[in-house]
Amino acid sequence: MQQSRKIILASESPRRREILATAGIDFEVAISPYDEPPLALPAHEIAKTHAYKKAESLALELRPEWRDAIFIGVDTIVVAANGEILYKPLDRNDAERMLKLQSNSTVTVLSGFALIDKANSREYIDVEATEVFVAEISAQEIAWYLDTGEWEGKSGGFAIQGLASRFFSGVHGDLLNVVGLPLNRLYQILKSWQVFVA
Repeated sequence: MQQSRKIILASESPRRREILATAGIDFEVAISPYDEPPLALPAHEIAKTHAYKKAESLALELRPEWRDAIFIGVDTIVVAANGEILYKPLDRNDAERMLKLQSNSTVTVLSGFALIDKANSREYIDVEATEVFVAEISAQEIAWYLDTGEWEGKSGGFAIQGLASRFFSGVHGDLLNVVGLPLNRLYQILKSWQVFVA
């Protein structure tokens, strides 16, 4: 499949960049100026709104070199079994609280994603949900994990592809969505828009 359009990823996440690069998709990274303000909305609407605003902020820049580009924004949110949205931990104590909350439970990882094709006046906004089954994590294991510092900057305090992977007993849905990008959903949309052609 040949790629016919430039793709602009509105994200500085190394995990998202790695997913696209591993799949052989050619893209350019641009940092969105959108600041993700707190929103009093359901979790899936927060994820979709943030994703769209990230992509839109770049699409509105109207750079000549981006005239024919597709803009992609993604926002990932972790939701505990009790419905609490687990953002990036504020500090070690907050990370500990999140890990205890997720121990021996099922959490839902939501990735809002938005694609904007200004050249053809098209937009696509949706959310992908993946359930992650977390085994019981002992107090000693939590202390060990907190000492690693891996929880810093991670939604829910974990990275499923990192050291915390030992705590997860299963995944229902798209694993790459948990890592940070619902790749197949994005690819299918891009293919329907003739961004990838035989």
